[in-house]
Amino acid sequence: MKFDPTKYERSYRPNFELTQAFWWQQGVLASGIGSLVYLATHGFAVWPVWAATASACAAMSLYRRHQAVQINEKHKKLRGMDLVFTDFEALKEKVFPEYKPGMSYDDIKGTSKAVWLGNGFMWEKDQIQKLTEIVSGNLESLDLQPVGDSSGGFSDKTGEAAKKGLSAIHGLGEETDIYQPLSHISGHTLILGTTGAGKTRLFDLLISQAIMRGESVLIFDPKGDEELEKNAKRACEIVGKPQLFVSVQLKDPKHSAKIDPLANFEETTELASRIKCLMGPGDDDFKKYATAFATSIFEGMTMAGEKPTLNNLYKYVQSGSLPSLVCKIVQQLASQKEDYESNLRIALCTADFPEGISGVNVLKGSMAVSRNKQQAVVMLSDIQKAQYWVAYLRHFLMEDDSRAVRNAASVVSYFEHDQEHLGKMLSSLTAGLTDLTAGEIGTIVNPKSHAPDENFLNLKDLTHGRRVVYIGLNTLQYQVPGRALGAILLSDLAQVAADRYNYSRDMEPLNIFVDECAEIANDPLIALLNKGRGAKFQIYCASQTIADFTTRLESKDKTESALGNFNNMICLRLRSAESMNYFSDNCMKTKINYVMHTQSTSISADNPMTASANSGERLMEEEAELVPPQVLGMLPDLEYFASLSGGKIFKGRLPILSEEKAKLERSAKIGKIGTTFERFAKKCLLIRD
Repeated sequence: MKFDPTKYERSYRPNFELTQAFWWQQGVLASGIGSLVYLATHGFAVWPVWAATASACAAMSLYRRHQAVQINEKHKKLRGMDLVFTDFEALKEKVFPEYKPGMSYDDIKGTSKAVWLGNGFMWEKDQIQKLTEIVSGNLESLDLQPVGDSSGGFSDKTGEAAKKGLSAIHGLGEETDIYQPLSHISGHTLILGTTGAGKTRLFDLLISQAIMRGESVLIFDPKGDEELEKNAKRACEIVGKPQLFVSVQLKDPKHSAKIDPLANFEETTELASRIKCLMGPGDDDFKKYATAFATSIFEGMTMAGEKPTLNNLYKYVQSGSLPSLVCKIVQQLASQKEDYESNLRIALCTADFPEGISGVNVLKGSMAVSRNKQQAVVMLSDIQKAQYWVAYLRHFLMEDDSRAVRNAASVVSYFEHDQEHLGKMLSSLTAGLTDLTAGEIGTIVNPKSHAPDENFLNLKDLTHGRRVVYIGLNTLQYQVPGRALGAILLSDLAQVAADRYNYSRDMEPLNIFVDECAEIANDPLIALLNKGRGAKFQIYCASQTIADFTTRLESKDKTESALGNFNNMICLRLRSAESMNYFSDNCMKTKINYVMHTQSTSISADNPMTASANSGERLMEEEAELVPPQVLGMLPDLEYFASLSGGKIFKGRLPILSEEKAKLERSAKIGKIGTTFERFAKKCLLIRD
């Protein structure tokens, strides 16, 4: 391939044209001085020659100056851009195309067709070509900000602290608004970014837009970020509906709303699977045993007319309460028999009571007190009563092979099991339940009855009420109960999704935001991602790394299954090589050009005195990643790469949403002027020294 310099040029080389413009300008001055000297020495004017020379030099100076200005503008964009601030008024104009000043949210609700993701441009072959040239060239000649680490402690040779990331990345395209159609966000969105990269700001932007559209919002925040909670509450206040906001806070139980994490289920087996997360890592045999126990107990609660709650489960995990459950469920089954009263007497006489207690005497004594059939065993202890009803079950009910009888027999087996051994087998479950039932935290998630005045939230009701619910799990302080509650609520939400999918019509969208998603990731989350679209769930999951999912889910296969359900991915600055590669591998490849310089020498074997040499340039082409992994580690704060539905890659930067927009813009401007002056002063001092 023949090298053609007109078809390939380094866009971000040093500005040679500026130097050329300067010297052509000097040529104008030199020709004038030369004419004056000639006039003084020879005595006649040569102004026509001077004029022609000066005009030629001036024309070339202007031409090169024009080229230099264009190149300088390219270089200037690489040095970073001002922070973008926006408020709700400006956000309305971005989100609602029919909005006019003075219109209320009710007037424009339903007119939004897209989600605004800040400013940026489509990332294509041209951008990666330019970026390759920049990083392979002389960065110092372009006066670019050096790349600093995430701590911000890096300094250049002047001692000036560097900003995080390489500002040049966003200067490779022409900025415009980035929009994503609402129909595409139902494919769910994965957000990756290291600490401080801007995930919270992105959540602010997305949550505020969902609230402005009049949609239900559910926020899971394992960290308990006060800023995230305040921003969601502020958005509700700005749209004129502060009553929509509800906050569940583990760190502040006294002022927290209450929520029932076991409210929605079709089969009691679902409830048992939810509490697996309470047991943490450990022996699978213990987990299986505890899960089987919980299944029987939850079924027993339902038979006895009790509300399945974590508190009630904990009560029966403590072996002292099992006898009362045995009595309730067997008595409930017995009362359905026609010969109930006569069987009571027979069972009492045949029951295996402790030595010294006569069933006949008990029967006579109790019946003398009351004729009520329910009082036949009133004089017995709880354990003795349970033994009585066990005898009744075995003599009169076991022939009925129904599900209820089988479950009653299962509960009886746990009652008759060695209680010391049972306690050891359920120790992990006991510890997990203790965290969610003890103290003030227990009052948040444990309703005592079916009474509506207890005001416990139900996720199923929230999905229809256009509510905004913030759930602060505060896993930094309450690691075990926080993670467990988050996982249980996700399981409850999965049942809500199934119910909506099977039975609901004309569903309103539900936007689910899960910050630090890996903290509470579980199998129901995978089910949510799988089936959520059909239930009009729009899920946004944020995490620092891909590895966090693997650690929590304890399986790479489950991680791949979860990640495979995200049709959209937004990456802010990353520090994990695995996460960088994951995003890069999901982007297409492209071709880039580069110039290869060659030099060679040779000596003739026949005549050592004869030597030859040659040099050359070749325009080459090679395959490259459209978004190299390393670039994701160079992003400044609030900047991102996005792979949106359809495979389009965008480079964008996020605005800072604040009602103090003007104040922040003024502060940023003053800060920029000060920084620029300081940099100039330091350079002058270095030159002087």
